[in-house]
Amino acid sequence: IVNIPIINRIVLIYIYECPMPPNKDNESFKKLYNSAFPLKRFNLADAEEMASVVTVKKNGYFMRYGETLIKADDKWKLVLDFDGFANNIVAENYLTVTDSLHEVISEEFFKTIKEPVYKYMR
Repeated sequence: IVNIPIINRIVLIYIYECPMPPNKDNESFKKLYNSAFPLKRFNLADAEEMASVVTVKKNGYFMRYGETLIKADDKWKLVLDFDGFANNIVAENYLTVTDSLHEVISEEFFKTIKEPVYKYMR
């Protein structure tokens, strides 16, 4: 039996399909989400698709934030995609790292949704 000294990469991926307001317009959308979309420049009502992707380093770990507006089955959806990852982790620390990645992702998720969505998801 050989101990694993280093884990090359740990990744947590959370994908949420979120509800859209009945009216696909900037004002209704802003009541539900703190979006990364460039809504000052582009009107959501005119969008055929919209996407924003950012990768940042937070608390010593990496997080990829993806936000995509898609139309599926004639319904608009907002897809939030959070990928938290860490590289070259000492094997004994994997649970601490996993918990920290979850915390980074959760914090960003709750910064993105507003109370009406939070209430809907409960």
